[in-house]
Amino acid sequence: MTEMIKKNSGKMFATGFAAGLMFFAVLAFTQNESAIAPPHELVLVAKEVAFREATQPHEINPTLVLKKGKPVRLIFRNEEPGSVLHCLVIGGLNVKTSQSLSAGQSETLTFTPKEKGTFAYACLMHPNMSGKVVVQ
Repeated sequence: MTEMIKKNSGKMFATGFAAGLMFFAVLAFTQNESAIAPPHELVLVAKEVAFREATQPHEINPTLVLKKGKPVRLIFRNEEPGSVLHCLVIGGLNVKTSQSLSAGQSETLTFTPKEKGTFAYACLMHPNMSGKVVVQ
């Protein structure tokens, strides 16, 4: 038995070392997952034929600033009175509502910007409803 241990001690050490590395790698990966920040949340409202950020309702068609690689949760609400339809499209980021929204409807869009740059957002039915998305 001692002879076998002496003969295979290098292999045993390498196997134990590899197992230890795997354990610490899994542990580090698991801790990293729990440290992932929640998505950046924005609420964009269509009202008075303009886009408004819910936190700054007096600013018309605001510039939205996002971070490359950080998930975004964008809630788009149509608060237009009557029967005015609105949609939201962000060109270059492949983001759009699934349909035109009636008054009182909302849709949540989730995406992660993959490139830095400046992109346009708009309501395709109202040319004056447009703004910029800056991805840093």
